[in-house]
Amino acid sequence: PLHDAARAMRIARHRAGELGVDPNRIGAIGFSAGGHLVALLCSSEFPFAEAVDDDLAHVSCRPDVSVLCYPLISLRADFCCPGTEEARRRLQLSPESEERLSAELRVSRGYPPTFLWHTRPDDIVPVGQSEAYAAALEEHGIPHQLLLYDGPHGLGM
Repeated sequence: PLHDAARAMRIARHRAGELGVDPNRIGAIGFSAGGHLVALLCSSEFPFAEAVDDDLAHVSCRPDVSVLCYPLISLRADFCCPGTEEARRRLQLSPESEERLSAELRVSRGYPPTFLWHTRPDDIVPVGQSEAYAAALEEHGIPHQLLLYDGPHGLGM
């Protein structure tokens, strides 16, 4: 999925003229597990190798802005929640892989401005996931905003 998202961003940026959009103003939005995907897309390096035959590898896949909605952020064991437990069990992740796939540990200078929103109580992806990501963004001086709403996981705005 991460490579598919990267490819979609590259195609959108490459064909921006045809699409009538500014290639330097392309954002990404993700909900729940999709928020995790978008957060990883914001990194300067992917947690795994990309396809070597990508004809658009020279085009940036990093969004210029990101919107994360009740996102899963971390796969670390100490952040385990119902939203990660199944994935960790199926993937049989090593501690190193858990860290590579934990977006809050990948934040660095150059991340795009980010808007996050989360609900509480959220029994699937606890609000602490968004709070940890917001703290990492704050630590690196990345413009961001986190809004919290009352309600269950997946509550529409």
